Amino acid sequence: MKQVVYTLSCALLCALMVTSCHRGPKSDIEGFTKTESGLHYRFDTQNADGRQVQKGDLLNGEMLLRLDNDTLFSNVGDPGNLLVVTDGRFDGDLTEGLLMMHEGDKAVFAIDADKMAAQLQPNQMPPSYKNGTNMKLYYEVNLVSVKSAEEMAAAKKEFEQKMESMKGEQKKALETYISENNITATPNDEGLYVIVSKKGNGPKVEVGRRIKVAYTGYLLNGTIFDSSNKEVAQQNGLEEHDALEFVVGQANLIKGWDDGLMGLAQGSKAKLIIPENLAYGAKGAGEMIPPYATLVFDIEILSVQ
Repeated sequence: MKQVVYTLSCALLCALMVTSCHRGPKSDIEGFTKTESGLHYRFDTQNADGRQVQKGDLLNGEMLLRLDNDTLFSNVGDPGNLLVVTDGRFDGDLTEGLLMMHEGDKAVFAIDADKMAAQLQPNQMPPSYKNGTNMKLYYEVNLVSVKSAEEMAAAKKEFEQKMESMKGEQKKALETYISENNITATPNDEGLYVIVSKKGNGPKVEVGRRIKVAYTGYLLNGTIFDSSNKEVAQQNGLEEHDALEFVVGQANLIKGWDDGLMGLAQGSKAKLIIPENLAYGAKGAGEMIPPYATLVFDIEILSVQ
C-alpha cells in the first residue's frame, strides 16, 4: 500500500462505530443513499453471495480516499491489506459502510469531514479541509477478500512455523558447508568466520578510512547473487558492478562486512562467512537471498586510504 501526502491515512482508515444502516433522510449527493446515522453510500457492484464483512475482519482490496476532489490516499491498481474492522467513534462513519459490504462489492462511502475532524488533532486533517463547509471524505472501496480474526491467527501461526523451519534448514546448511569445506577456523562470538587466504602488507582497514574492495557474494549452495567481477556477473546473469568503494563506518552495509573487514590490510584476500544475524536476518533481501540465509563473500582489499 503506497503512502501519500498526509498523516491522515492511519486515523481515517480505522473502522469506526457500528450503527444502523437503514435508510434515513434523502442524500444530497447525487446517486447516493443516506442512512439514518448520516452515512452516504453508493454500491457500484454488489455480490450478495459473497462473504459479508464482520467486525474484526481483515479487508483486502483497493481503496481510494479523497476529501471532495483532493486525493489523500490510493492503492488502486495495487490491491493489498487495507484495515481491520474495529469499533468506531461516531455515527455515520466508515465502519457502518464496510459492514454492509460483501466480497466482490465495489462501493463509495461519503462521510462528514467535520465529524472526522472532531476525532483527530488539527494537524491530522489535510490543508484543503475547511471546517463548517459541508466537506465530505469519500472512500472508494473495491473489496477483494475478507479474512476473519481466527483465519488471521491461523495464517500467522503457519507463517511463524514456516519461518522457524527455514531458520533450522539454514542452520543445518551452514553446518554442512563448514564440514564439507574442511573449515577449521573459529568463528567470533556472533558466528562470523574470517578466513584469510593472503595477508596484505599495506595500511589496515579502520573506521574513517576510505577502502576499495573487490568481492563475490554467494549462498551456501553456491548461488552467486552479486559480484564486482564483470566476467562472473555476466556468467551468472547479474548486473555488473565495480569494486565497492566506501568510507568505513559510514556505509550502509550489513554488520558482517563491517566486522569482517576490520583490521585486514591492503592487499589481503579473505573469505567471510556471515551468519544471518549479521546479514539480512528473517527478511532476506531481494529475490535471491532468502530469510535467515548465511552469506559467503570472497573479498580482496584493493586499497586503504
